[in-house]
Amino acid sequence: MRLLLLQDRARVDDGLFTHLRKNGFLIDSVERLGDIDVLENESYDVLLVSSQLPDGSGLDWVRLLRVHITTPVLMLMVGAPGPAAQAEVLDAGADDFVVMPCRPELVAERVRALRCRAAGLATPRVRCGDVEFDLGSRTTVRCGMPVALTEREWNLVEALALRFDHTVPKAQVELLVQGIHGAPTSNALEVHLSNVRRKLGRQIIRTIRGVGYRLNT
Repeated sequence: MRLLLLQDRARVDDGLFTHLRKNGFLIDSVERLGDIDVLENESYDVLLVSSQLPDGSGLDWVRLLRVHITTPVLMLMVGAPGPAAQAEVLDAGADDFVVMPCRPELVAERVRALRCRAAGLATPRVRCGDVEFDLGSRTTVRCGMPVALTEREWNLVEALALRFDHTVPKAQVELLVQGIHGAPTSNALEVHLSNVRRKLGRQIIRTIRGVGYRLNT
């Protein structure tokens, strides 16, 4: 799962970035509003935005963002916001919030829940024939037997599972699997795709020629 983390890490040093990375999330981290590029063409699963930033209000940025971006937003609220402030966060367009500092495990749980909800999934489990993916525990079972996937292989099936109802363009899949700093080789995605099909069956992922890929649900 690919995240944008907009947080003043010098001010709120809670180990969040490290925890998320260790738990398989791909993260682009910035600390100032001025460092964010235009997001229309970016492929993020969830945006994590601190309410207070060195050069402005994260809340105001989310409010403007909602004019053209529907990506789920988890607001990281600094301080001890009362009920009125919490309501303002949701009214501004955030999908959920946590009060910082808090346990990184809680943030990770909220992120997964937000993304599954945005994908229209009632549970974190996605079944494709004899294969079941658990997006919460990041595990795969085929015919009742666990199947070990590498981190990149899991990123591939997760990216398609979270977009199960449409074909995902190849360029978008590459960002979701490898991140902006991923391997630049032209056939890296094809290698991961081949390995997933070998482990889970060739029918698990469809190639829509000239368009992209989709999960066979």
